Amino acid sequence: MFAYENFTVLYDAIMYMLVPIYIISLIIAWKSINARYLISVILIVEVFDALTYGFAFSLKNNYYLWAIFVSLLFIVPVLGRRLIALSLSSRFKFFEKVHSDYNFTRQEGGLIFLYALAIVVCFMTFIEVSLYASGVITVHPIRDNFFSPVLSVIHTLEAFLVLSIAVKNNERLLINRAGETTRFSALNKNT
Repeated sequence: MFAYENFTVLYDAIMYMLVPIYIISLIIAWKSINARYLISVILIVEVFDALTYGFAFSLKNNYYLWAIFVSLLFIVPVLGRRLIALSLSSRFKFFEKVHSDYNFTRQEGGLIFLYALAIVVCFMTFIEVSLYASGVITVHPIRDNFFSPVLSVIHTLEAFLVLSIAVKNNERLLINRAGETTRFSALNKNT
C-alpha cells in the first residue's frame, strides 16, 4: 500500500529536501556558534547519508542495518556535542566557545527521539525482512505499509526541528542584542 515502490518520487523528494533545508538553517543560525556547530555536523552526516544512498540499497536486506548505523551517526553529535567540543577546545578557539556557550534545547531532545524512533523502525523492518528471507513469514507488512511512511514523517519532522533550532537561536541573539541596546540607552540617559 505505502511501499517505497509505489511512492518513490515522494519519498525521494522528502529525503533530498533535507540538505537544502539544513543549508538554509545554517545560514539563518550562522551567528549562533552552537546552532552553527550542531547544524553543520547534522548537515555533514546528512550529506554522507545522501552520498551512500546507492551503496545502502545495494546491501539488499542489510540496508536496514546501514540505516540503523546512519541514525546512530546522527545521535552521536547531538548527544556528544558538548564532550566533542570539550576535547577539541584546547586546540581550537571555536570549540572553546562552543563548549562555554553549550545549551541543550528541547528541539535537540526531539531530534534524539526521532533518530531513536528511526532506529526502532529500521530494526523491526530488518527482523521482518530477515524472517521473510529465511521463509518463516510469507509477507512483510511492516516494510510494505509502515517503513517508508514513518521514515518520511521522521525526516520531515527532523527538517522542521533543525529549522526551528536555527530560527530560535537567531531570535535569541536578536533579543539579547535588543536588550543590550536598551540597557546601553538607559545608561546613556542616566549620565
